[in-house]
Amino acid sequence: VGTRADERARVARGDADAFTDLYDATSRLVYTVCLRVLRNPEDAEEAAHETYVRAWALAGPFDPARGSAAAWLIVLARSRAIDRLRQRQL
Repeated sequence: VGTRADERARVARGDADAFTDLYDATSRLVYTVCLRVLRNPEDAEEAAHETYVRAWALAGPFDPARGSAAAWLIVLARSRAIDRLRQRQL
């Protein structure tokens, strides 16, 4: 069984199994953040999906010394949800 640091390193290297584990551990939290901002389940699902697409793309430079993966995902999710909310208002 690996440590959390090992798991983060695996995600950063593009390990799909490690990313699946991260998704399983955080998807409810990410969706909840998106739903609180957007107040629409369909939009929240899309924003959560976009959050994980972005996280996968940015996993390499993720620095665990700056915070947990969950905190990083929350920031990404909130930002994505706010972006969608702004798009909706145009």
